[in-house]
Amino acid sequence: MTEPYTQLTSHLSEEAIESLYTEYMNGVKNVDLVDKYSIQIKDPRLLIKAIPPQKQGDCPFCGSSTYQERVRKNQKYTPPVVCPSCNHHLSGDCQCEHCIKQQAQQMLEIETVRYEALSIEQCLILFVLMQSKSKYGDILNPQYTDTPHLTPDKQYTLQVIREMADTRIIIPSPNLLSENMRGMIQKMAHGLPKTLLTTGENALLFIPNVSRDGSHRMEMEKLQRLLWVDLQLLAESPDREKLEEYAVQVLVTSTTSFACNQIYDGRLEKYQQKRLRKLVESLLLKYTISQTAGIINSHAKYAKAQYQQNRLNDLNHSINIFIKRVGYALEEPMAMKNYPRHPNNPESILEHILLNELLGFPADYYTKNIHELLHTTGNDETEFYM
Repeated sequence: MTEPYTQLTSHLSEEAIESLYTEYMNGVKNVDLVDKYSIQIKDPRLLIKAIPPQKQGDCPFCGSSTYQERVRKNQKYTPPVVCPSCNHHLSGDCQCEHCIKQQAQQMLEIETVRYEALSIEQCLILFVLMQSKSKYGDILNPQYTDTPHLTPDKQYTLQVIREMADTRIIIPSPNLLSENMRGMIQKMAHGLPKTLLTTGENALLFIPNVSRDGSHRMEMEKLQRLLWVDLQLLAESPDREKLEEYAVQVLVTSTTSFACNQIYDGRLEKYQQKRLRKLVESLLLKYTISQTAGIINSHAKYAKAQYQQNRLNDLNHSINIFIKRVGYALEEPMAMKNYPRHPNNPESILEHILLNELLGFPADYYTKNIHELLHTTGNDETEFYM
């Protein structure tokens, strides 16, 4: 809206301007309106520019008057009501500094999760997340892309972050009011949408939301020490088998992720990943972890070559070839050598903490099968849960 145009209606009262706009929206011709309200405009088609914005009230933060731009006839988009002084949006989601601080305060008032209510898996995942690096100090940065990765698989990492955020065990840090955080923190009050978790500069940073008494959040260092002591005690108790069951799932996830990366750089659909996971489970029942990786590496090269040669680029066809060829390894006994850990599938923080530090798996656990690992660590009665 330019100043010269609005001056053309300066002789009209507020009531007359509203009447003019109502008639305009009801379809009265611009030429007739120009004559009726004595508006000296050269081109009647530009009449909407001469109608000043509509006053909407005062800003709740700074008290300035706010206005809304006029909507053209048949225009679907409704302009937002924005404070000219502090940029606060009176309609829709607002990302101004006032609203972000208000939402940050609301984050601090979210009810904490009692430490005693955490499950074994939640304790382990929280401890793993607390190993994530951050340049901001005692703040969790679980989507940090450097190695080693938190979990064996990127999608699994995002999954556990969402689960921990959905249960309010971790919440976005309210002290980081940077531009890339605006509009994200406030959404946490209504849940964590899937699109909220992003990578790079827009990745969310978190703080633990755990307390002993249900009110005051525990300090990061104290919580980390408590988690580690309790996890170590658990590994030495009869409930150790719960950690072992979860360890099996982690190993299957790690090997499946390796298979996905070998076939098509990890870019597989969920249903394709499920097919490979079932195959990996069958392989791990018969072969060692390293032998399974060797089988996958050998047959994935052939399947990947078939995909590249296929004019239709049918990935499902390549996966079918891979599954069929690996099936022979399940049907016929094979003399397999141990396959070293592949550089494209490094050990994650979760694997190191769970397998090496807590369960005491040997450094060469990758050269053993699941049953040997569980037997070696003193629990030969644990079933191989898949």
